[in-house]
Amino acid sequence: EQDCNSVLGMACEISASYGKRFAFPDYEYDSPKNDIEKYLGIEVERFDLCRRYTARMVKVLKIEPSPMWIQIRLMSCGVRPINNIVDVSNYVMIETGQPLHTFDYDKLEGRKIRVKTAKEGDSLKTLDGVERPLQDDTLMICDGNKYVCIAGVMGGENSDITDDTRYVVIESANFNKSSVRNTSKRLGLRTESSSRFEKGLSIFLTKYAADRAASLLVEIGACEYVDGVIDIYEALDEVPEITMDMDWYNKFIGINISAEQAVQYLDLLGFDGKVEGNYIRVTSPKFRQDIEIKEDVAEEVTRMFGYDNIPQTRIESSSYISPINDYYAGKLKIKELLKGIGGCDMLTYSFDSPAHLKAFGFAEDDIRSQPETLINPLGEDTSIMRTTILTGVMNAIKLNYNKKNKPELMFEIACAFLKNEDSGELPHNIDRLSIGKFDSDFYEIKAVVEYLLNSLKLGEAKYIAANEPFLHPGRSAYVILGNVNIGYIGQVHPLFAKAYEVPESVCIAELEVEEIVKKASAVEIKMKNLAKYPAVERDLALVMEEGLQAGSVKQTILENGGEYIISCEVFDVYRSEALGEGMKSIAYSIVFRSDEGTLTDDVTEKAMSNIIRSLKDMYNISVRE
Repeated sequence: EQDCNSVLGMACEISASYGKRFAFPDYEYDSPKNDIEKYLGIEVERFDLCRRYTARMVKVLKIEPSPMWIQIRLMSCGVRPINNIVDVSNYVMIETGQPLHTFDYDKLEGRKIRVKTAKEGDSLKTLDGVERPLQDDTLMICDGNKYVCIAGVMGGENSDITDDTRYVVIESANFNKSSVRNTSKRLGLRTESSSRFEKGLSIFLTKYAADRAASLLVEIGACEYVDGVIDIYEALDEVPEITMDMDWYNKFIGINISAEQAVQYLDLLGFDGKVEGNYIRVTSPKFRQDIEIKEDVAEEVTRMFGYDNIPQTRIESSSYISPINDYYAGKLKIKELLKGIGGCDMLTYSFDSPAHLKAFGFAEDDIRSQPETLINPLGEDTSIMRTTILTGVMNAIKLNYNKKNKPELMFEIACAFLKNEDSGELPHNIDRLSIGKFDSDFYEIKAVVEYLLNSLKLGEAKYIAANEPFLHPGRSAYVILGNVNIGYIGQVHPLFAKAYEVPESVCIAELEVEEIVKKASAVEIKMKNLAKYPAVERDLALVMEEGLQAGSVKQTILENGGEYIISCEVFDVYRSEALGEGMKSIAYSIVFRSDEGTLTDDVTEKAMSNIIRSLKDMYNISVRE
């Protein structure tokens, strides 16, 4: 289009800035004869992808290097001169903004050009010598028997201009911008031609550019006209008349100019306009297809007025700061706590690769193994939506480990995307917290989680053995808060570490943010006086089966220790053949206290006896002598 993407467009802008309306050169050459139809036939099968196809022909007098003035101008634009025919097509493209293509007429079988889509699996060797695979939506220029050009992108080797060329067909067409962009992107082939087509061009440019190319070839003595032109289209766009209220404009932009002044500005840019009271009615130049609504007209007037000339004004309004909702405040609190212990807050892509997801080893019936797939991904590594945000922290750990950075605690609060069972619905976006560190162990990552939960006044969580395929079976656990499983922690499975190419010392956690924030919001802070009376501490060494979890035993002690028990902690784990095969010993420190007085030995011994009896009945646990 005639904007700053072409020399004529630049000339129009510069001319307007000096207060003059630019007069576009007239290159039209029409003859009563239409000899071109004796030589060539054109068929357009897809008007939705090619709105207009214009062709001219010239008879070649000589093929040689272009005049030096053409070569210099092309090189100043970064285009390499080739010969006079090809150089003129490039020259006119830069001058008008309309890409052209030239064919050797004698190489067109059947003396015809057809515009149609390719067949799936076909290919074409382009001018750069590369065999390009085609799809059934790729728009092609064909002769009577073969493909000769990928429309709007690049021509084929089989119809290029050589020293033996006798007649040249000049193609000037208006191709669908989306079609050209998709083809160019899929082939990884972005050319000067495709970069212009994909921005959208005016349908009125095709004949103008074809006429200019033919006249320039004649002017430099390279060719003679073949009379006539073939110009095929279903309909030409009607240039709409746009009405703009100047009261609206002055309020919209914040300046005060008259309708007459606005029309004067637009006239310099090639618009035709008239004043009707406080309204202006304008039609844009044919080449300006971007002018569609009154806001577009307002922009053109303002450009000519000058953005720097708009007076500065103070913005006056009542300021209102929206309060932060509880959920968002909760997320900020979690981040603040983790950053307070040296955690690094990350922001990673929501996209991931199928290879990373496969490494997690999720079962087929696990919803996490069924990601949403992107229709048009940037690449294979970003082709699916992540179903776990551990991928972000694992990628960060891998990057830092490979760069030999020191191990840092990293975390991220972000969405995982789980497929919605209702067909056609968007996936569920679930906020999760991921935590990770290499050169770590289970107890370090557990301490981080406990610090977070305790800081939020959520009390003590229970930990039960986890069954996640990517976690070490003996060094991982689900985190149970109240009666809700809020996530898991642990050391990575050796096979998972190998798949991700990270050390086995990586420890990770993934927790449900919504559940944590919901429970934290419901916490009531209660004040309590400092204890007046001393606590009584008892140690209890128990012999139990190896598979019994220390946390389950601890919970039983707390539930059966009576009203005065206030805490129970593990302080020793002992294993020996003397205990018996498959047995272990765990020692607990149990603390009792009363707010009403000093506890006597009788009270504490009664509580201890009740604990021992309950453990014997429930787990067949005995006291180690």
